[in-house]
Amino acid sequence: MQRPEILEFEVLLFDLGYRDKSKLILKPDKLTKQMIFTCDSGSIAFYGWIVPYFNKKSYLFTEFLHYYGQDDAVDRIKRLIKKIRYEEENDNGIGDIGWDAVYSKSPEKFTNEERTRMYMQWASKGSNFFRGDFYGLNPKPGDMLAAKPQGPKINEGFTENSIELGTRQRALIARRYGFGYTYEDGFQYARYNNNLELEPV
Repeated sequence: MQRPEILEFEVLLFDLGYRDKSKLILKPDKLTKQMIFTCDSGSIAFYGWIVPYFNKKSYLFTEFLHYYGQDDAVDRIKRLIKKIRYEEENDNGIGDIGWDAVYSKSPEKFTNEERTRMYMQWASKGSNFFRGDFYGLNPKPGDMLAAKPQGPKINEGFTENSIELGTRQRALIARRYGFGYTYEDGFQYARYNNNLELEPV
């Protein structure tokens, strides 16, 4: 028996003028890669991950579920359709990408020198986290990536102010590697051009 959310989503697309028979990928795999950056007193383990949606309809459905039941759900989906170029490029995929960090001790206990050392290690490899091929995928022109920057600033602990600063910092890092400005939904987007370089959306 079909879930009611799927039927409502299909009806919504139909009402918006889209006749898309692409198969919905309801539970895409989350692909993860680990990198460890060290200093004299500890380490940070970075877990880069990507959730690949091999058609944009499946990505839209995931976001539809996120906003399901909210008064502005339809408007949010309409805006998202434009941002991910769904109408002209649904045959292309989109990946939800990000990273998590596990610290060997509380982040604020690292010295400035240690933080700088680990950041430089990360910076030399950081661009890998923002590329689908890093996770064994084969992106093609028109494929897109979506990132939602969120997390604490490493030397500020896990306070509300730290999360605000850290989120801003992560957004700047993503822009450095080809992502656009943060939209009202909290996401940044990038698209592979014909040379398979990421360009901001």
